[in-house]
Amino acid sequence: MNVNDIAFRKVIRQRWVDSCPKGSAEWFYAMTETGTIDNAKEAYLKYKDYEHSALLLLMTSSWDNYQEYKDYLQRFPNSIYAAEVQNGIYNAEKQELSLTTKSHVSSSDSIKLDVNFTNLYRAKAIIYRLPDALIKGLEEGKVSKIEPKDVELFRTHDLTAAGKVPFHTYQTV
Repeated sequence: MNVNDIAFRKVIRQRWVDSCPKGSAEWFYAMTETGTIDNAKEAYLKYKDYEHSALLLLMTSSWDNYQEYKDYLQRFPNSIYAAEVQNGIYNAEKQELSLTTKSHVSSSDSIKLDVNFTNLYRAKAIIYRLPDALIKGLEEGKVSKIEPKDVELFRTHDLTAAGKVPFHTYQTV
C-alpha cells in the first residue's frame, strides 16, 4: 500500500485508536490526533464519564459549551485537566465592556455610542467634551496631557443588560 493513500492512512489511524485501552488517556489522545472524530462535542458527550474525555471537551469552545465545562469540573475536580478546564470557564465568564463612537464629532453632532457587553449587567458611560482650545492644543502639539479639570462633563448613560453567563449584548445609545 502507498503511504500517501488517504484510505490507508485512515486504517492506520483507526488501528492506533483501537490498540489503546478504551477510556485511557492514550485512547482519547489517539482520537484527537488522528482525526477519527468528526464532532468533538458529540464525542465528548458520548464518553463524558471518562476523566480523559477532557481531551475532547478542550477541543470545543468554552463559550458554547460552558455548562459541559462546569459539569466536567464538578465530576472530576482533581483531574490532571482541571486547571485547563477551569481556564476555559474563566474565559467564558470574563467580563468585558467596549464602547465605540466616532473619534471626532462637532458640537452640533449627536453622539451615538455602540456598547458591547460581555457578562456584565450594569455599567455607566460618562461622556466628556473636550473644549475646542484643548483640541487645537493637542493637534498643534502644545498640549501633551489632558487633566480632569480641562474637560467638561457632557452626559452620562446608565447601561444595563440581561442574560445568563456567558452572554453577550450589543446596544446603541
